[in-house]
Amino acid sequence: MKISCNDVDIQIASKAINDGAIIIFPTDTVYGLGCNPYNHDAVLSLYEIKKRKKQNLFP
Repeated sequence: MKISCNDVDIQIASKAINDGAIIIFPTDTVYGLGCNPYNHDAVLSLYEIKKRKKQNLFP
């Protein structure tokens, strides 16, 4: 499956990340979740969404 994006899509995703949102994006095999790693609340939200223990760091 090929998914393409344009400048508007990139601007929307960039604003969402800057606003502290979690985004979903395609990778080679699965979908990934991402956020601004410098936004403490966003990172905590990502841990909660993934039901991941906070001592298990993200790669």
